Formats: sequence, structure tokens, C-alpha cells
Amino acid sequence: NAESWENSLVDAWLDMVSSEAEPLLGHAVRYHYSQVDLPTDFNETIEGLFQSIDNWLETRTFLVGERQTVADINLAFTLQIFYRFLPTNEAISKKFKNVWRLYNTVMQQPKTIEVLRSVGGTFGIPPKAKEEKKPEPKAEKKEKDTHEQDDEDDTPKEEKKANPLDSLPPSKLVLDAFKREYSNNDTRSHAAPWFFQNFDSEGYTCFWANYKYNKENKMQFM
Repeated sequence: NAESWENSLVDAWLDMVSSEAEPLLGHAVRYHYSQVDLPTDFNETIEGLFQSIDNWLETRTFLVGERQTVADINLAFTLQIFYRFLPTNEAISKKFKNVWRLYNTVMQQPKTIEVLRSVGGTFGIPPKAKEEKKPEPKAEKKEKDTHEQDDEDDTPKEEKKANPLDSLPPSKLVLDAFKREYSNNDTRSHAAPWFFQNFDSEGYTCFWANYKYNKENKMQFM
């Protein structure tokens, strides 16, 4: 049945991460801390690993099924070492965006953040240290010529009008909270009821759309 098939896929991903991803990324970290440049073919192997996962996630939110499983968590924490400590992390994250999306989806779950904080950890690419810039000597201001002053436009500049939407009160509906409910739970039984229970009619407008070719609408979320 479908559940057994998904369970077998979860096991397959766990095996792949432990036998391929962990050893490969572990070697990359050891190369880095030994201050030894990665061999060219080794970089190609790492990119091949990321490419295969990225292709799989092209039409999927999670590795298996429509909600987060232990396979996603296992892969995300394996990637954590790579994204946090290797100098090529930023280039890899930009090139393989589907893998980076899955990593962030797992790491931004409230329970994940709670666990990371409990051990003093964090996630994502560390910010680069800012170089202190030496103050440049200020150029002496030249006195304006009398004729130049006369030629200046004395027309008062028009004040920028405030956006009327900025004065609206904040909405009670937190969209990020709904995204988490939608991504990690069944739509009909959980996510949809949560949405309508928390919908803020004063802050948002909701539309119901009928699709012309509804039979082709098989994928709810990409």
C-alpha cells in the first residue's frame, strides 16, 4: 500500500545519507580544517550529490510524501555541517536552491529552533565578518560661486506622500504560521480548518477560484 511504499522511501533516504552524504561531507570538513584544498574531482562529486537531491526536490516539498519525515530531518542536520563550516557553502546554496529550501524548511520549524537553542546552536550560513573601514579624510567644501547660488532652483520639493496602507493595524493572521500548518499537515483535515479559524477578514480578502481544467490540478503544492 501507499504507506508501506512511503516508509520504504524514507528508509532508502536514511541509507543514502548515512552511506553517501555523511562520509562525503565529513571528508570535506576535514579537508577544510586541515587547511588543504579540496581536489577538483572531489568538488565535482559533492556537486553531483547536491544535484541528484536537487532534481528530486524539483517537484516536491519534502523528500517523501506531503509532510516532513525523519528523512528530511536527517538530511538537513547532515547539511548543517556543510552549510555552517565550508567556504563553498554560499555558492552551493545559490546553485542548488531546492536543497537549500528543504534545509531551511526543516531548520525553521519551532521544535528544531528549540533544540538548537538548547545546545547553543543556530542554522544557516554564518554572516561574514565586516571589515573595519578607515575613515577617509573629508574633502574641503568649496565655497559656491555667487552666480551658482543665484542659479539654484528655489522651488520647494514636494513631500513624499505616506502610503495609506502603512496606517492599518497589524493583522491577527500570521501567514508564516499558516505556511507551517499547510506544509506539515493534511490540507483538508487540518490546514484548511486552521486557516478559516484564524482568518482575519479585516486584514485580508479571501477569494474562491474555480479552475477551468480542474482534472489537471493534481499537485497541490510545489
